[in-house]
Amino acid sequence: MLKLSQLLKLDTCKDSFAMDGLPLLTMYDDNLFIRNDYDILSLGQRKHLQTHLKNIGFTQVTGKIMRRESTEVEFPKPNHMLSQSGFKPHFIDTTSEKINIITPTMFAECLCYLKLQDGTLDLQQQLQALIDTCPFNIELLQILAINTDFEQTINRLAGSLTAYQTDVIERKFKRKRAY
Repeated sequence: MLKLSQLLKLDTCKDSFAMDGLPLLTMYDDNLFIRNDYDILSLGQRKHLQTHLKNIGFTQVTGKIMRRESTEVEFPKPNHMLSQSGFKPHFIDTTSEKINIITPTMFAECLCYLKLQDGTLDLQQQLQALIDTCPFNIELLQILAINTDFEQTINRLAGSLTAYQTDVIERKFKRKRAY
């Protein structure tokens, strides 16, 4: 099976983020975050990633699945409801052989659920690592956290994450164009 690090090898996928052990890949698109925005990959992001995957030997199997040998990449069906979580437990299944392409905000949500499984995970450090490559909608993450076991943690971290993200966007992504 192809590792995520191999998927991210090419410079054409520089706006992508993955974390060792998780079957997830995300891609940064733009800085325009609206509190109750739809949490879906833009058409530009999707096409960019599909082109990247085709360039490294993947073929389109269905509208949402691409395959290369035994490695399968899925673009999960987006949740078209505002402020609704699209989280699925298999997103954080470290034994999964299917790689899922999700939004940066969903990736952040997955890190929160992973923290619940692994109490040693430094959530703030991991969320900041995500922000360094793929800033996400922190307000939406707070909404998605309502009535979850990580609601208090996210509400506690929101201020420092917002300040950190504002700085990162100013330094690195101020002129970033959407795909």
